[in-house]
Amino acid sequence: ATGKGKSLCMQSAGTLLGGVTLVIVPLLALGADQVTKILRANQAYGVVKGYHLDEIKTPERRNMIIQELLHLNPDSKTSIFIFASPQAIVSNTAPWRGAIHNLHLKRLLRLVVIDELHLYLQFGLSLRSEFKKLTSLLLDKLFPPTDKRSHPALLVMTATISQRWLHIFHKMTNLSFLPKHILWGSPDDMARRDVNISFFLGDSILKRMRGSLIHFLQSTLHRKAILYSNTRNTALSLKDTIDNLMDANDIDGDSIVIHGELESHTKFYRAKQFTGAHDNDGR
Repeated sequence: ATGKGKSLCMQSAGTLLGGVTLVIVPLLALGADQVTKILRANQAYGVVKGYHLDEIKTPERRNMIIQELLHLNPDSKTSIFIFASPQAIVSNTAPWRGAIHNLHLKRLLRLVVIDELHLYLQFGLSLRSEFKKLTSLLLDKLFPPTDKRSHPALLVMTATISQRWLHIFHKMTNLSFLPKHILWGSPDDMARRDVNISFFLGDSILKRMRGSLIHFLQSTLHRKAILYSNTRNTALSLKDTIDNLMDANDIDGDSIVIHGELESHTKFYRAKQFTGAHDNDGR
């Protein structure tokens, strides 16, 4: 369920397994956000690194990262998370798919994660052909049915799913799970969330509302706040300020920005991510 620690499950498993964790994300914004969290990780169990493959454009930088991945010591305590969209993996102009295959052959690829499965399936059922290509070009090679001992660990995460969508997942990816390996959210996880609105007028709005915002967020782990601004730059600046404010007051949470220049499906996803407004069929 949303806000119940799915990302922490992925981060903990990848760190404990060591080696390389591949996280397949359906939206570019998800990968960027997760890399930021990884880079803040506690490194008590060794070095933890994160790369968002979609954002690495130059051949020199790509080659440097691939060499780092392929020369990783199998016994090292270093954990490297690589985040990639399906289009980055299936692209014939980028070297990532070949690098991932080599990591698998060297037994350095320890964990494969599919994040936000409901979005992955929705896009795969539409005209986004790269989601369908990912099965034949990558997943079938990482998870051959005739050699299960070679499989890396697999973790699939979503805030909302149904048995019908699990059947679609199997047809689309050729992957399936035993019932005992599926963790369903409880009714309490989907409980109604109440919303309250406060208004602050005048100059230096953030200064005036700082105390109220901190008190509001500290009062319970499940509270959420929305700040509205009239420009994209102001919103992005407020995000940095809010992140620093939460860190300074030991508030465990994240902030997201929605602005007019985002693609419509990204804005819609972020709004649903913030409110937790998903239905059981993942629409």
